Amino acid sequence: MANVKIYLPDEEYAEIKQKADGAGLSISNYIRTVLKGSPLKNQDSKGDVMRAIKALIPTMAEAFGHTQNADQKMVDELNKILLDRYTQELGKE
Repeated sequence: MANVKIYLPDEEYAEIKQKADGAGLSISNYIRTVLKGSPLKNQDSKGDVMRAIKALIPTMAEAFGHTQNADQKMVDELNKILLDRYTQELGKE
């Protein structure tokens, strides 16, 4: 295993440490992850994630409707609103 030393200004070190802590990783694991590239940068993986999110929207609307004793019309309306919002947010990328 190779050892690599880098010298950073205190502000940059604090920023990297905060990001690593936020991801639940050690600083060295966080840097390795960044250097190898995030799986979300891979367009195929990103597409899979986006499709999965879109597929969850009707389930979330249905679950919320059941917890609120909503009728099917209200659930369908919520589903449409959520899908529209999702599409709108995708357009901002």
